[in-house]
Amino acid sequence: GQVPESVASWRWDRTTCDSLFLKGLWHEIDWVNAPSGYLDYESVAKVATYHPVGADELYISQQTLLGVQRFGGRLFTALGFPRHCQHGYSFESFVDHHMELTQYITNMPVELREGWDGWATAQFKSAMKRAGRYFLDTIRSGTPADACLDGWLPSDSDYFQITSARMTSAKPILDVRRAFGSFFTTAPLVVPGTTPPTAPSHSDTSAHARLGVKGTSGSTPSGGNSKGSDKRKLQSSTPTDTPGAKASYSKLLDKGKTL
Repeated sequence: GQVPESVASWRWDRTTCDSLFLKGLWHEIDWVNAPSGYLDYESVAKVATYHPVGADELYISQQTLLGVQRFGGRLFTALGFPRHCQHGYSFESFVDHHMELTQYITNMPVELREGWDGWATAQFKSAMKRAGRYFLDTIRSGTPADACLDGWLPSDSDYFQITSARMTSAKPILDVRRAFGSFFTTAPLVVPGTTPPTAPSHSDTSAHARLGVKGTSGSTPSGGNSKGSDKRKLQSSTPTDTPGAKASYSKLLDKGKTL
């Protein structure tokens, strides 16, 4: 299509193109940050400067993956790959599947996500590496006349099988949580693109405040000193004279910390 006038002067990083892209080393390219990633193009198009995205967050965000899909899709089309493949998988379908994977991770309870983000990033780069090798094997074929870039990722690639299998294996765990949700403590999720609320101050998160017990200093509403009276109230409301009572009170405090 026609190149917008605002980006007519933009050029992709020459070193990335010659040393990595044309040599099939696609897994070594940072597809997000400047100067090799889509944000370099976006900064020119929108006359804006972007904060760099951390290496561990490049390929686990829906927003960055959409940018990579648009940017990389144009580059691979220029290289000779079809947008839709009859054999194997296109770059677009690969990123579509990876976005499904990252959305699956996002919907998981926070305490079950440990290790998933790093694993998803490794799978993304592994697929990129496999596709790059496939590209080189094709163009270096012993029969150049028969060589055809009819698929970005070969149909025997294990990326789709591995990622789908792990999502399937995690399903029973999520089913148990749905069936016995009241037995689990789950931290609230943050909607992507929004800012989580500021954590309350230490005084507001103390166990006594959460359990509704008054502080141990200050004045009572009647103007008297509450230090002694509050201490007596706390002692009278915490039956810790037996081991069982101590354990129950400990559990109550722990529960209060999670409210």
